[in-house]
Amino acid sequence: MAFTASITGIDNQRILEVAATCRADGSIPSFTAEAGPLPYIGNHYTIYPVQYPDGTRVAVRVPIDIYSRDTLQTMLALMKAEANTLNLLARCKFAWSPRVLYYTTTFDNPLGRPYMVCTWIDGKQLEWSETFPAESENRQKILAQVARIMFDLVVCTQKSGQRTTAESFMMFFIDYKMIGAIRGQLDGIDPLSCLVLRLLARRVTEGKCSSSTFAHSHEYLTSQNIIVDNNYNVKGFVDWGFARTLPIRFTLRFPRFLSIRAKSFPPDMPRDLCGYSKAFLQVSPAHKADREFFISRIQYEFATRATKASIGQLSPLGWEMMCWDLQDVDWKHLVYDAATGMATHLWMSKRQFLVAGMSACKTGSVSEIVTADALYQEIWAFFTRNQSKTTHSDTQQRTVFLLQSAIAERLPWTLIKMMLENAFSVDQRLTGGESSSVP
Repeated sequence: MAFTASITGIDNQRILEVAATCRADGSIPSFTAEAGPLPYIGNHYTIYPVQYPDGTRVAVRVPIDIYSRDTLQTMLALMKAEANTLNLLARCKFAWSPRVLYYTTTFDNPLGRPYMVCTWIDGKQLEWSETFPAESENRQKILAQVARIMFDLVVCTQKSGQRTTAESFMMFFIDYKMIGAIRGQLDGIDPLSCLVLRLLARRVTEGKCSSSTFAHSHEYLTSQNIIVDNNYNVKGFVDWGFARTLPIRFTLRFPRFLSIRAKSFPPDMPRDLCGYSKAFLQVSPAHKADREFFISRIQYEFATRATKASIGQLSPLGWEMMCWDLQDVDWKHLVYDAATGMATHLWMSKRQFLVAGMSACKTGSVSEIVTADALYQEIWAFFTRNQSKTTHSDTQQRTVFLLQSAIAERLPWTLIKMMLENAFSVDQRLTGGESSSVP
């Protein structure tokens, strides 16, 4: 593990003081021998490994981005979310995450800034590439353990009987963005791209059972967030700040080091969009072999444990994990990421959502998948789902009539967009309607 100089403004003695308050026996901690007072710099935290006289180790974690109002609020929200997740996992007796000993989001403490103290997971960050670890038995050993732990997470955290499905979950996020785009509140997001994304989101969930079971997903399972020992035994997962509750359809996707998200997204627009889309969605033979083994281990976990755990009350034939559905799997992952986020939405929309790379797209033309008739139907589906969020209840009936007529007569998008802008004017809040169904 690499260490670097301590960040400006933190007295190393104060680090030991806040660690000492987490022990009732009055033990005086010290910095670990291999690191000394030099912390490890992670993605979001500066992490100080501290050790008590009995050998117990903890991590004192100090947020990195706290120097502007925006980054401070984002960082504090991330810290609270991670603490809540770790406390939930502790209550669920999930064995593969750190435990929170103490955290504060205030500046009124000995460090003079927010911090968190967690138990330490002994080991090192997993190194993973197409060529390392070189031995196939070590690669398979790691993947089998990751599959088992991911399955453990679903077993521990599943909740049945939620009031939404995988499709409505995605539609909530897309519609939130579309209303914001109609009101001119989201830079770069075009309402028409939201309609296209709505249409594509249906393809991601079509033919799947509409389970209302939800479970927790790590959502940032890079190789660096997997801790292993020298014999490739997985000791735990770290960096839980982005974990969230998702429909079970999305919880057991590939970990990031096996997904398309491990690729770098080229910023330049391709000249040959069709060729680019197909090439981008391809994976190497080594990557494919790792995925196939990972899926076989998830299938093994399901076959041997799902009935006992009552995972989503689904039979093996009804199991609907996204990573099993290998046809267009990476494209579907990207559509999900675009639906629930901003950056991937922007990147995908500028590349016609890589539709030309889909196996169902034989001609390479986007219009083969995204037809005009389908888009007009999607306009009406969007409006009826969000009608409770329109501005003027006294004119709703007139708006419904005008919009129905416009869709029936296939009026240009510019005119329909004006109707939507009038219906969802800025004085109406975004919340309401089905938003309450999203956990």
